[in-house]
Amino acid sequence: MKLSKKLYISRVLREYTQRDIAKMIGTSAVLICQYEKGKAKPSKDIFLKLAKIYNFDKEYTNKILEELRERKDLTNLTEDERKNRKKEQMKRADKKYHFKKGEKIHGISRN
Repeated sequence: MKLSKKLYISRVLREYTQRDIAKMIGTSAVLICQYEKGKAKPSKDIFLKLAKIYNFDKEYTNKILEELRERKDLTNLTEDERKNRKKEQMKRADKKYHFKKGEKIHGISRN
Protein backbone atom coordinates (compact mmCIF):
# COMPACT_ATOMS: atom_id res chain seq x y z
CA MET A 1 0.00 0.00 0.00
CA LYS A 2 1.24 3.49 -0.85
CA LEU A 3 2.35 5.65 2.04
CA SER A 4 -0.17 8.38 1.18
CA LYS A 5 -3.11 5.97 1.31
CA LYS A 6 -1.86 4.31 4.49
CA LEU A 7 -1.52 7.71 6.21
CA TYR A 8 -5.06 8.67 5.21
CA ILE A 9 -6.66 5.37 6.24
CA SER A 10 -4.76 5.26 9.52
CA ARG A 11 -5.89 8.76 10.43
CA VAL A 12 -9.54 8.18 9.50
CA LEU A 13 -9.74 4.86 11.37
CA ARG A 14 -8.49 6.59 14.51
CA GLU A 15 -11.01 9.41 13.98
CA TYR A 16 -8.36 12.14 13.92
CA THR A 17 -8.58 15.27 11.80
CA GLN A 18 -5.63 16.49 9.79
CA ARG A 19 -5.43 19.37 12.25
CA ASP A 20 -5.21 16.92 15.19
CA ILE A 21 -2.28 15.09 13.59
CA ALA A 22 -0.59 18.34 12.64
CA LYS A 23 -0.71 19.54 16.26
CA MET A 24 0.64 16.21 17.55
CA ILE A 25 3.72 16.31 15.31
CA GLY A 26 4.24 20.07 15.13
CA THR A 27 3.42 20.79 11.50
CA SER A 28 0.52 22.19 9.48
CA ALA A 29 -2.72 20.51 8.44
CA VAL A 30 -1.94 21.55 4.86
CA LEU A 31 1.25 19.48 4.96
CA ILE A 32 -0.64 16.47 6.38
CA CYS A 33 -3.09 16.83 3.49
CA GLN A 34 -0.20 16.87 1.00
CA TYR A 35 1.26 13.71 2.54
CA GLU A 36 -2.13 11.97 2.32
CA LYS A 37 -2.62 12.98 -1.31
CA GLY A 38 0.91 11.93 -2.28
CA LYS A 39 1.90 15.47 -3.26
CA ALA A 40 4.69 15.59 -0.68
CA LYS A 41 6.78 13.06 1.23
CA PRO A 42 7.44 13.49 4.93
CA SER A 43 10.95 13.89 6.25
CA LYS A 44 12.39 10.96 8.18
CA ASP A 45 11.65 12.67 11.52
CA ILE A 46 8.05 13.47 10.60
CA PHE A 47 7.48 9.97 9.27
CA LEU A 48 8.76 8.44 12.51
CA LYS A 49 6.34 10.58 14.51
CA LEU A 50 3.48 9.52 12.24
CA ALA A 51 4.51 5.85 12.46
CA LYS A 52 4.42 6.08 16.26
CA ILE A 53 0.99 7.75 16.32
CA TYR A 54 -0.44 5.25 13.84
CA ASN A 55 1.41 2.29 15.35
CA PHE A 56 2.86 1.12 12.02
CA ASP A 57 4.60 -2.25 12.21
CA LYS A 58 8.39 -2.31 12.22
CA GLU A 59 8.74 -3.94 8.79
CA TYR A 60 6.59 -1.30 7.05
CA THR A 61 8.34 1.52 8.93
CA ASN A 62 11.77 0.26 7.87
CA LYS A 63 10.64 -0.12 4.24
CA ILE A 64 9.41 3.48 4.11
CA LEU A 65 12.53 4.78 5.87
CA GLU A 66 14.65 3.08 3.21
CA GLU A 67 12.59 4.72 0.46
CA LEU A 68 12.99 8.11 2.12
CA ARG A 69 16.77 7.61 2.36
CA GLU A 70 16.95 6.87 -1.36
CA ARG A 71 15.49 10.26 -2.26
CA LYS A 72 18.18 12.45 -3.71
CA ASP A 73 18.71 15.60 -1.71
CA LEU A 74 19.14 18.65 -3.96
CA THR A 75 21.79 20.08 -1.65
CA ASN A 76 24.08 17.16 -2.52
CA LEU A 77 23.79 17.61 -6.29
CA THR A 78 26.50 19.21 -8.39
CA GLU A 79 25.65 22.28 -10.45
CA ASP A 80 25.45 20.16 -13.63
CA GLU A 81 23.14 17.65 -11.94
CA ARG A 82 20.88 20.51 -10.81
CA LYS A 83 20.74 21.95 -14.33
CA ASN A 84 19.95 18.53 -15.83
CA ARG A 85 17.28 17.90 -13.23
CA LYS A 86 15.73 21.31 -13.94
CA LYS A 87 15.73 20.59 -17.70
CA GLU A 88 13.97 17.26 -17.10
CA GLN A 89 11.37 18.95 -14.91
CA MET A 90 10.75 21.54 -17.63
CA LYS A 91 10.39 18.82 -20.29
CA ARG A 92 7.83 16.99 -18.14
CA ALA A 93 5.89 20.22 -17.55
CA ASP A 94 5.97 21.04 -21.28
CA LYS A 95 4.66 17.58 -22.12
CA LYS A 96 2.02 17.58 -19.38
CA TYR A 97 0.66 21.03 -20.19
CA HIS A 98 1.31 20.90 -23.96
CA PHE A 99 3.61 23.93 -24.08
CA LYS A 100 5.27 24.69 -27.38
CA LYS A 101 8.81 25.91 -27.94
CA GLY A 102 8.94 29.72 -27.92
CA GLU A 103 5.52 30.03 -26.27
CA LYS A 104 5.27 32.68 -23.56
CA ILE A 105 4.09 31.63 -20.12
CA HIS A 106 3.50 34.43 -17.63
CA GLY A 107 5.56 36.68 -19.87
CA ILE A 108 8.51 34.29 -19.99
CA SER A 109 9.47 32.72 -23.29
CA ARG A 110 10.01 28.94 -23.31
CA ASN A 111 13.11 28.02 -25.31
